[in-house]
Amino acid sequence: RFQMPTSRDRFYRAAVDELLLHRPARRAIPMKFSVEDKMDLLESLALTALTVRTNSDSEEFTRESIIGQLKVSLPGGTDVSALLSELIDAHGILRLTDTRRYTFTHRTFQEYFAARGALRTMETAQALSTFTPRDDLSETLAFYASIEPNTLHVQAILEHLVTHDRWYLAARCLQYIQTVPDAEVVGRIVEYVADSASTNADTILSFLDILSS
Repeated sequence: RFQMPTSRDRFYRAAVDELLLHRPARRAIPMKFSVEDKMDLLESLALTALTVRTNSDSEEFTRESIIGQLKVSLPGGTDVSALLSELIDAHGILRLTDTRRYTFTHRTFQEYFAARGALRTMETAQALSTFTPRDDLSETLAFYASIEPNTLHVQAILEHLVTHDRWYLAARCLQYIQTVPDAEVVGRIVEYVADSASTNADTILSFLDILSS
């Protein structure tokens, strides 16, 4: 029986489990590669594509970049074609573009996997210095905050954003976190959002959306 996930992290974990695990099982499709190996690869690909700009589209990556990540996450001699076939045809989590590059089927999947990769490989300070300066990585940082289990690290994320006047992003992160940070920083964010929603015409819809959530 389906139950709506109670957090953003659980929602995306359920979606990924459906694509990588349950759908192939229902269709009785034999898998050559493990879910764990695919998760490691997808996390590395997503994080690298978003943070290391090698072309004009940070959502795309090449077959060569996949091979490069495989050297790190999987044993040598991996059948790249077979692996890509599973990720594209069996799971539907990657797709091949008209320019013979690869992308995630939806950007939010890429941002979710990138956040997971960052949580696994970066300290909080490095993640903040990587994601905060770029507006196009705001959603990745929101995902990162939503899956960070350490309350002190979540606190550091919120305080960093408040200090740098990234109030909207701080409020977005506050929406999704699963721990309980210090009441003082929460109060400052909520107060700012409430004031902005009532006085700032340029941001009223964005902040009202957060308040309604």
